[in-house]
Amino acid sequence: MRERAPSPQDPPTESQAGAWYVSLGKGRSRKTQKPLFCPGGKFTDPFPVVFKVPSEELADEILTYQEAIKVVEGASDVYERVRLIYTLPQGNNILKDYIESSVGHGLYPVCWGNECAVFLNVDDARNATKAIEKPIWRKLPSFKRALAYMVSRGKSDRSTSFVSLPEPQLETSAEDDEPSVFPIPVTPRRPARTQATPTATPSGSLRTATPSGSSRTQVTTTHPVSQPACTADARSSGSSLLSNLMFDLSIADLSIEGEWVYQHTRDLRGIKASHAFPVVSSTRVPSCGRALDTFLQAFGYDVDSKLLVAYACKHSTTI
Repeated sequence: MRERAPSPQDPPTESQAGAWYVSLGKGRSRKTQKPLFCPGGKFTDPFPVVFKVPSEELADEILTYQEAIKVVEGASDVYERVRLIYTLPQGNNILKDYIESSVGHGLYPVCWGNECAVFLNVDDARNATKAIEKPIWRKLPSFKRALAYMVSRGKSDRSTSFVSLPEPQLETSAEDDEPSVFPIPVTPRRPARTQATPTATPSGSLRTATPSGSSRTQVTTTHPVSQPACTADARSSGSSLLSNLMFDLSIADLSIEGEWVYQHTRDLRGIKASHAFPVVSSTRVPSCGRALDTFLQAFGYDVDSKLLVAYACKHSTTI
């Protein structure tokens, strides 16, 4: 990381005027008004994590995490670092008032682009990813999630496999002995000519029920993305789980346009392997709509991801 002086021929933009930069980790955490430049693709070390904020007050708020970042940085692996970020008491209220003060406010962590930092302005995030074919960035609703996203290089928000984290409690049915989390169908079957409806079995696979059948769960889809069938227990209590997994639609970036979009990053093996850049899929796929494409950015365009996102859009309490 190095300090970068503004170009004399380019006047500062509105987001740059009066901006503050906070560096967390890699020695002494600090704040400055001199732009901190973090080159994209920090594959060797995720620290320091740089935040760009519009006021010194917000910079001081982020600096209250400087002792906790030492604990996080000292962890042995990325999973332990992310676990500490989510479980340490520090950081719960950092930038909370700012984010909740307006529907459009959020954090934009960019961990693969021209510059790597957490921005509070979407234009800064877009500028940091210009001319990058496969940028890795998101819009997130909390300081901890943005920090974990940067520390794990864009992977933390796609998994709930951290066993030490509090597990969402889903109701279970003793009658059916169904699993504690809703199953994601792997190989959905195309409905028959009789407009049969896909339903879920306890094992998680899809089966087809005719109108005369005695299926317990039926879902009719009107969207190009198939609506996933799920168990009754998961349908009644899965909303809170999916609300935690996915950010609120009100702060989603709806600027994706065009009939076609590219699959977003699914596998970041390039970070720990010998690749010079993340391993991604560049398959051209039909757009599912601007809002749904935004969610799919985090989960990909495979069948499981589409079913998960469609289920979330249908049942989440915050979407």
